[in-house]
Amino acid sequence: MQKKPSLTPKKRGPQLKFLFSLLFFIQLIFIPLAADDQGPLYSEQTAGSFKQEEATTNAGVFKDISNNLASNAGTNTGPGSQNSGTSDVMIVDPKIVSKDWHDAFNSLKSKKLSDIIFVLRDNSQIADVSDVEVLPGGYLMLFSLKTVQGLKYKIVKTSDITSISSR
Repeated sequence: MQKKPSLTPKKRGPQLKFLFSLLFFIQLIFIPLAADDQGPLYSEQTAGSFKQEEATTNAGVFKDISNNLASNAGTNTGPGSQNSGTSDVMIVDPKIVSKDWHDAFNSLKSKKLSDIIFVLRDNSQIADVSDVEVLPGGYLMLFSLKTVQGLKYKIVKTSDITSISSR
């Protein structure tokens, strides 16, 4: 014989009272400890070490920027130059980089050159390029390649391209 499901909800009063009293107890104990600047989780030594760490970090960044500006003023910072262990980094939007490669391709194509070649970072080549399309994010480019079997496609990261030339 099966039990009939009860239509009246079960009483949960004692369970809820326990849960609320537990939450109230946690609130009374832990929140004041975390929020109080003079509580056991906070000390003058901790505050001092945080301030010292922040000052050291700020001083290091300022010193690094000052040294880079001073050492680069009036000097050649190209690939063959000697630098004191630091390197210059220029952050460029990938959409701008991919547009530059696309414009370079169109410039060579407008000169009616027969074979346009892209050279990649690993020294491999993408030859017989008939068209280049920049994908929306700017990180990738779609190459259309002329082959005996017809058009083939290749997608390459913009950052992997090192040069473009023609035969």
